Amino acid sequence: IIRERHNRTREELKELFIKLIRENGFESAVRWNGFAFEGKVKGTTIRGEIFEGELHVEISGWLEKMAAQQLRQGWQELVISGLV
Repeated sequence: IIRERHNRTREELKELFIKLIRENGFESAVRWNGFAFEGKVKGTTIRGEIFEGELHVEISGWLEKMAAQQLRQGWQELVISGLV
């Protein structure tokens, strides 16, 4: 489970995620239910929810460690660029 703080509204962060998901070709793999999301790619499941001020993500499956590392790296890039 990954928990990260953010300084955006839930709506802004969801829009940013949708944009990044589209740009990376995973739009069809992620389903949204309000601010909760779930997706499955190559035997790895990702679930999460955007809260005010915090993001929760749970990753499980075959590529769990790799996916978690990529998510943390991507999050740091968003922080550095001032997007979250």
